[in-house]
Amino acid sequence: MLSQTIATDLSPPSRVPALPRVDLYGSVHRGLRLGHTKLLTRLGTTSYSDRASVEHALDELEAFLDLGALHLAVEERHYHKALEARLPQGAAVLDEQHGSHRRSFAELRKLAAKLSAATADTAPVLGRALYLRYASFVAEDLEHMAEEELVILPLLHALYTDEELAAIQTKLVSEIPPREKLEFLRLMLPASNHEQRVLQLAGLKQSLPEPVFESMVRALYEVMPENDVTALLAAI
Repeated sequence: MLSQTIATDLSPPSRVPALPRVDLYGSVHRGLRLGHTKLLTRLGTTSYSDRASVEHALDELEAFLDLGALHLAVEERHYHKALEARLPQGAAVLDEQHGSHRRSFAELRKLAAKLSAATADTAPVLGRALYLRYASFVAEDLEHMAEEELVILPLLHALYTDEELAAIQTKLVSEIPPREKLEFLRLMLPASNHEQRVLQLAGLKQSLPEPVFESMVRALYEVMPENDVTALLAAI
C-alpha cells in the first residue's frame, strides 16, 4: 500500500514539515534554486543580437545543465537505490521525473545549438524560445525538488536510521569529481544561511587536504561578499 501511494501521489503535505534530522537534499537544492534564478535572469537579459553575449549565456547554460545531469545521476545511484532496496517501486515516480528532466536537457541543448548557429535576424526569436523553454523547465524542477524534500525525505527517514542516511549521503558526495564539487559549493554556500554554511564548510575542512580547502575558500570570495566569507571562516 505504501509503495502504491508513493508511486501515484507525491503531493507535498499541507502541514508544516519538521526540520529533517539528516537533510539529504536541502543544501544542494538551495544551490540549484540559486543557479536556476541566475541562469533564468541571464537568459532573460541577454541581448540576442550581440554574438558575444549569446555565447556567454550559452556557456553558462551548458555548464549548469552538466551539473544538473550529474545531480540526477548521483541521486539515482544512491537515494533512488536506497528507496528501492526497502520499498519496491518506491522510486518509480522519481525515475519518471528524472527522465522528463533529461528530455528537457536534450531539448534545451538543441535550442542552444540552433541559437549558436543563428543569424542576427533569427537569433532573437530563438533566444526567446530558449528563455521560455528554460522557464518551463525551472517550474518543473522547482516542484520536483519540493516533492523530494517534503515527501521523499520523510519516507527515507522512516526506512533508514540517521546513521545509515548519513553514510549514504557521504558516499554520494565522495563520488562527485573535485571540479564539479567546487561548482556545486559555489552555488550551495551563497544560497545558504550562516549556520548552514558553517556546518558545510566545517565538514569540508575536516575532510579535505589543506591546500584543496584553501583553494576552495579563495573561490568563495568570487561568489560571496567578503564580510560573509570572513565571518564564516571565523566561525569554523
